[in-house]
Amino acid sequence: MHDPKANQSDHDYIIRIIQYLEYHYRIHFLITTRDFDILFRWWEKQIPMKVIVDSICNVVKRWKNKNKRINGFSNFSYEVNKNFKLFMELHVADSGRREKNELLEIEKFMMEFPPELNPMKSDFKKIHRRLSEKKSFDLNPINEKMLLLFESDPDLDLKTRFFMKNLARDLRKPEIERTYRINYLYHRYGIPDFETFRK
Repeated sequence: MHDPKANQSDHDYIIRIIQYLEYHYRIHFLITTRDFDILFRWWEKQIPMKVIVDSICNVVKRWKNKNKRINGFSNFSYEVNKNFKLFMELHVADSGRREKNELLEIEKFMMEFPPELNPMKSDFKKIHRRLSEKKSFDLNPINEKMLLLFESDPDLDLKTRFFMKNLARDLRKPEIERTYRINYLYHRYGIPDFETFRK
């Protein structure tokens, strides 16, 4: 069973998966505690997001061809576990190349910095500099500042209300709402996954 006091990184992982399904496939269903437990187990196993995304894509295509409706994350469990097993068997770690690609993504983001985030440009520059120097960093201040910057954003409010309404009542907690808002803004402005580099 998912621990209600579990830390921020599991909420972030879980909400990114829910948002992926919503953004890319327009698939919505009531997120129950069972769904949350499935996603939490994936987080515990440290299943990479790429494995999750590929699995979701496969299942959605298959079920669409059969005119079947996806109604919970249990519909993806078999595919995710199968693909993760394959990933573990075949994956030869090449962290150097992976890190280089992710650093290039951050460089690109800084060069094409979204004007809407201009009040925070110096904060992102600071994180970028710390990354270049291979130093640790804290994303909480930048996330708090971003939440304040967009606290009156009607689109964000609407999406958040819709998301919270689709959660089982006992999952509608302030920390879940906060994580959803942050992840939504990261997605909207193409902010890279800085967490990858956390020391």
